[in-house]
Parts: sequence; C-alpha cells; structure tokens
Amino acid sequence: MSRFQLSRQAEQDLEDIWTYVAQESEQAADALIDAIIRRFPKLATFPEMGKRRDGLLEGLRSFPVKSYVLFYRITEEGIQIFRILHGRRDIESELASLEPDTSAGEDDT
Repeated sequence: MSRFQLSRQAEQDLEDIWTYVAQESEQAADALIDAIIRRFPKLATFPEMGKRRDGLLEGLRSFPVKSYVLFYRITEEGIQIFRILHGRRDIESELASLEPDTSAGEDDT
C-alpha cells in the first residue's frame, strides 16, 4: 500500500491556497484543492512520475497540478509532500530553508 504524508507547511499551503482563491470563488477554491488532493494517491503509487529536482534539494521531486507545483520526496512507504507552491513563485527562495518534517499528518491510499 502506498502512502502519502503532508508536512505541516504543505498543510498550511493548502489552507493558504483555498483562502486566496476563495476570495473570488469558494466553489473554485474547493475544486482546486480537490484537484490537488486527488493527485496525492496517484503520486504515492507512481512516485517517479514527478520531475527530479536534486538541484534544489537531494531527492526532491515536483509535479504540476494546474498552476501549482507539488514538491515531494519518495519514502519507503510512499511519498512525503513538503510544499505546494504556485508555479510563478520564486521556488528556489521558497525551498531554501526546506527541512523534512516527519511529524506531519498522514493519509493512506
């Protein structure tokens, strides 16, 4: 069984994304968050789908979902998602202080 785990920052990213998009439309915010979350099990099952981003952090991978990018690492159990960022953000700056957070929430798929 493949699992995915979200860091606290990734959980906060989801909340921030919803809040920002909901300013215009709660329905659009719900649809976007749903589209992002639906990718988690697929990535956990097929973790090598994502692009390698070793230049940012050893073992880091990324996968686009609409205008956002999921950043994760492959683990023995599946994947750990570190951040969910808009594709136009300064990714290097956002990930500069990235540290693995192993105490975050988990979900089974």
